[in-house]
Amino acid sequence: MDDILKNTKTYQDYESLVTFLLGEKRLHDRQPFTNPFKYTILSSDAEDEHRRSFADTVDICLNGLGIRTNIKLEPGHIIRLKNDNENIRGIVRWIAPEHQGDRYRAGIQFI
Repeated sequence: MDDILKNTKTYQDYESLVTFLLGEKRLHDRQPFTNPFKYTILSSDAEDEHRRSFADTVDICLNGLGIRTNIKLEPGHIIRLKNDNENIRGIVRWIAPEHQGDRYRAGIQFI
């Protein structure tokens, strides 16, 4: 778990993230969602109503999930994503602002 926490990154914008990733081969192919799932984001240790925020899924792979959200998550933090059917626990691996507006893209690694 310590190795996961040490290898997190924050990017200035989504373009710099894409530039960084172009030179690397992903371990698992990502599958985009045509109809994104909606999740509630909870801190890993509480279901406090005031700590809830929301996310839409962007893509998924064997070991993680790409999301779009209006909150700036912190790389290294453990979160839970919950909807009517699933309760997923993961660590924020990266986050980058989107082109327009106050939304962010984030990569979540399943734990």
